[in-house]
Amino acid sequence: MKTLAKAALSSALLTSSAWAAADLPRLAPPVPQRAPVRQEAIPTVAAQPELTTAEKLERITAVIPLNKTELASILQVARPTIYAWFDGEQSPKDESNRRLQFFTDLVTRLQERGYDQINARALKKSGFVDFASNCHDMAASIELENLLISAQDELKKNSLMNLLAQRGISPLSREEQEHNLQLNTRLQGS
Repeated sequence: MKTLAKAALSSALLTSSAWAAADLPRLAPPVPQRAPVRQEAIPTVAAQPELTTAEKLERITAVIPLNKTELASILQVARPTIYAWFDGEQSPKDESNRRLQFFTDLVTRLQERGYDQINARALKKSGFVDFASNCHDMAASIELENLLISAQDELKKNSLMNLLAQRGISPLSREEQEHNLQLNTRLQGS
């Protein structure tokens, strides 16, 4: 009797194992294969041509109105070196090249923010040349950028205030501004 029970149990285990194995593919469907990525489907960006030293200098001075002496000061080179770079007679060495790229990147960021040319008065007022002559890292670059932008914006604000004053328009007092704000808030609510 024990033999018969062992045979029945063994047969039941084999049957249940066969059943589980047969159902396994239905419980876990096969993972679909990914189609291979075609290289031509990925858009490529054309490499930007590297600017020459003279082009970088022209780009800097187009946005930041510096004379040759000031440009030499911020790049920490002699004035004749600036002329040689403009003429293509020399190329900047390691540290000079790094500083040149530093200021080229600064100008690019200014242009991206809509500052295509800094006003000369704003430049003088900001103390840019003195500060820029001692800059060496990205944090200083951001400080320079903010310095130029705030000087430029302050100059625009003062110019606008002067223009309004010339036309007989005076700025509103604090009370008038608050009154207008309350009035506008009420009108928008109705």
